[in-house]
Amino acid sequence: MLRAGKPRFLTLLGMTNRTASKIFEQILQRSFFKRGLRAALFLFMREKSGDSFEPERELIEIYAAGVPERKPLGEAIEAAFLARALMLGIPVLKPWGDSRPYDFAVEGWKIWKVQVKCATGFRGTRCNARAAGSGALYTLDDIDFLAAYVISQNLWYIVPADAFVPRATVHFNYGPNSQGMFEMYRETWCLLTCPPKARGRGDIPKRCRSEEMPVRCAVCPMSRKGGGKGSGRDR
Repeated sequence: MLRAGKPRFLTLLGMTNRTASKIFEQILQRSFFKRGLRAALFLFMREKSGDSFEPERELIEIYAAGVPERKPLGEAIEAAFLARALMLGIPVLKPWGDSRPYDFAVEGWKIWKVQVKCATGFRGTRCNARAAGSGALYTLDDIDFLAAYVISQNLWYIVPADAFVPRATVHFNYGPNSQGMFEMYRETWCLLTCPPKARGRGDIPKRCRSEEMPVRCAVCPMSRKGGGKGSGRDR
């Protein structure tokens, strides 16, 4: 947000510094949130004489940022997955086009096929992700993992396909005391780097799956809370 410095974009219009400063302050004071999106309300002025000015009645809303819908939202979630995986040192491949049932191929213990989804349908701390493509349910031949992103919490669930296929929906509850069946997959990026045998019984490992991973999953024995479900936060 602009606060420091001289309001040059107004002085360039021929206004005096004092007049420009007054207008600039009014612009800043009218910044607001609308439907969760950052927007700015710009009040256009016309100069009378000297340092006096009179506001015009016309107000124009210019949205600086927003939450996209459907296709653009899916692209944004894919970009978030790509950034997160690369920051964790996990190589990611992107297939050409969008005709495949998965969004990314990840180089881990093998080449894993990963489908990225945005968690929706919020009820408190509960949400879900569709386990289907264009109508058809995902199969074990289609994908290896479902990566679901909870935007409001900046939280990822990395769920093996064999844990939910043939379900149509995967349900999550990120509440602190949740016992949901998929809560063990919070931030389980380590699953992308280890063989299936290293997952542990029921996907709960006796030892850390990937000690070099800079993030701990919800069921990592090395979690700060020890043994049980941890926070899944970066170390």
